[in-house]
Amino acid sequence: MNDTLTRMKKWSVLLLILLSSHNALADNPIVRYTYTPDPAPVVFGDTCYVYTGHDEDGAEYFEMNEWQCFWTTDMVNWTPRGIIMRYTDFKWSTGEAWASQCIRRNGKYYFYVTAVNNARCIGVGVADNPGGPFKDPLGKPLCGPINWEHIDPTVFIDDDGQAYLYFGNPSAYYVKLNEDMISYSGSIQKTNMSSGFGPNGSIYTEGPWFYRRNGLYYLLYAASGIPEDIAYSTSDGPTGPWTYRGKIMSNGESNLAFTNHCGVVDFKGHSYFFYHNQSISHNGFDRSTCVEEFTYNADGTFPTIHVSSQGPKPIAYLNPYKRVEGETMAYEEGLKIQENSACSNKICLGYISKNSFTKVANVNFGAGGATSVTVNASSNSSSGGKVEFHLDSKNGDLIASVEISSTGGWDTFKDFEAEVTGATGVHDLYVVFKADSDYPCNVDYWQFFGDGSEEELEEIAEEKQTPFHGTPAPIPGKIEAEDYDLGGEGKAYHDESSANEGGAYRKDNVDIEETSASNYVVGYNIKGEWLEYTVDVKESAEYEWTARVSSTFEESGFRLYLDDKEITDRITVPQGEEWSDYTLIKGKTKELAAGEHILKLAVESSYFNIDYIEFKGGDATGIETISLTPNLQPGDYMIYNATGEFIGSVRLPEEQSFLESNGPDHGMYILVSKETGTHYKITK
Repeated sequence: MNDTLTRMKKWSVLLLILLSSHNALADNPIVRYTYTPDPAPVVFGDTCYVYTGHDEDGAEYFEMNEWQCFWTTDMVNWTPRGIIMRYTDFKWSTGEAWASQCIRRNGKYYFYVTAVNNARCIGVGVADNPGGPFKDPLGKPLCGPINWEHIDPTVFIDDDGQAYLYFGNPSAYYVKLNEDMISYSGSIQKTNMSSGFGPNGSIYTEGPWFYRRNGLYYLLYAASGIPEDIAYSTSDGPTGPWTYRGKIMSNGESNLAFTNHCGVVDFKGHSYFFYHNQSISHNGFDRSTCVEEFTYNADGTFPTIHVSSQGPKPIAYLNPYKRVEGETMAYEEGLKIQENSACSNKICLGYISKNSFTKVANVNFGAGGATSVTVNASSNSSSGGKVEFHLDSKNGDLIASVEISSTGGWDTFKDFEAEVTGATGVHDLYVVFKADSDYPCNVDYWQFFGDGSEEELEEIAEEKQTPFHGTPAPIPGKIEAEDYDLGGEGKAYHDESSANEGGAYRKDNVDIEETSASNYVVGYNIKGEWLEYTVDVKESAEYEWTARVSSTFEESGFRLYLDDKEITDRITVPQGEEWSDYTLIKGKTKELAAGEHILKLAVESSYFNIDYIEFKGGDATGIETISLTPNLQPGDYMIYNATGEFIGSVRLPEEQSFLESNGPDHGMYILVSKETGTHYKITK
């Protein structure tokens, strides 16, 4: 957003070409039935969420009253969470629901937004779930109001635990958030914009997006005034100084609005760039979220990213033998989403016009195929209608036709069933609504049944086992139990249950629950189950391990393996009175060889919960040894003691005294460069 609207020129309206082939249906924008400006993506567990604003239909200015949320596990099919917060939820706000971003800390979700209290300001909402409901914990703005200077928040938590909030137009401001995430220390700082934000002076405009990747800090932003490019700068530290790196997306790209707003995430081994355009409305005040997959250059810089109507390729199959929300889709025409408290997620597919449809992409019916389908729907229509399922196009092979009759009210949902024929293999699935008049029914969900349900359907066949966070977990270091590798059943884990019984963090079959004591734990562990983690052993050595566990059963336990070789004896989990009675157990591994390996946690006796395993010890073989006052390059460093415990961070040479006064009284500790990742052993 920008207040320099008088500088706007009339933009030409491009011709919207409607193609009849099903392959021509554009998956960008990701949502078509509502406008979704200012995307803010984030990854929680194995799910990518994107938070957006909501431009009102036919808007002539930034008419935005609420925030929305959508999620995906395959990057092509998106499911809405509906309206997650309105500006009226802030009692102090007098209007406007502009750009936002969400982050998770200590089991809570913090949602930073742009609102108005006489002038523009930053507010914060808090929730127990990523889809809300979000509540105002402060009863006042977090920052501001100081009009345009306090818009477009972006939030990031660094490795040392310090959280940063950036925002602002026409300059970038930042503040250090406290651990409670709803207050801050010190004063709001204005970034030095005189250098580092353009080739000749600052081209920064608004909409910052702040994160760190491979030791480098990135600040992306809308640039160049109106119309807006997307450009970026990088830094070795979280607050600069910044170096201008160039433009990522040019405002000359087809169908872009006069504003742009970006966000970037890494998800399941892929990198994604989110932005908004006006391809549906041709109105710069009615904007829609799009996403492109990209690959960083070898030196960490961005390539030029171009607008596409196709969007990214799917990274997982959709399993039709599990419940699929009616509002899950890659494309739709002639319908919307409506709130309905009778639905399990409080929203359903509604306002359905006759001959409208949704497309659900990359659906895997398996070799065994489907034999029946159930649609959970409501209807207050005397004539009702049909829900037809077609393969690969709206008029493709008909595999099922479900008759929907009146249920006596729009809030009364019931199951309707039909036989299925010809549904095997992988297809785009079109859900088509046939009726004599508009509004034949509302749909909560649908689900297929058949022999294909016995097969492994969700993972893309070519997908390999990879680390959950993209890089191997270091040893020494802490490994969270729930962060086992990607790759699916039989590759990264084996679990006897057919679903995540705990219902938290990830959507595969491993049972994960959220606890008030320790965020997430893997529970319901049964003999024969196992989890695998790709690890990087820094040096060949024996390591001390500590595990945080709980159980109410006698003799439950597990064993650790490295590349299928035992590295521990059987580990017994102590019996407690309650599942909440967590305890730390300790031991020592056999010698581990340096390098990348697969660590396996194998359950030998049921039942127990496990929070994490932490490895400590080893020498610093292969790490450069330097004196107490080393001749290090200036920059930011993390400090670890000899057992791998994090002590703090320093900036050299400015904080040399901190370095000299920390660490053990004698012996050695480790410095790790935040810029290069190089390790140094400091003797003392």
